[in-house]
Amino acid sequence: MPTPTYQTSAIEIARINAIPFDKTLQTAHSILGFVATPTAEELVKAYRALGLLIHPDKNENSAESTTAFKTLQTAYEFIKPIFRNSFQ
Repeated sequence: MPTPTYQTSAIEIARINAIPFDKTLQTAHSILGFVATPTAEELVKAYRALGLLIHPDKNENSAESTTAFKTLQTAYEFIKPIFRNSFQ
């Protein structure tokens, strides 16, 4: 499965902020932009790419980008233990 293609930072920030993170694997995948289960490598690549795109320092430290970035981090930290063996 290819890494998701992301839109502009404003669109991705709005998309992430519109997803209520209910600590399910499906929601975490949605936040990262995946429709199906990614590999560990795809997960890390998507997290880094999306993190750079929506990082508050690159978006005038807006409250929306800060919230989206924190949500992204939470989703990644939720998924990470599931793929722990693949990350090592």
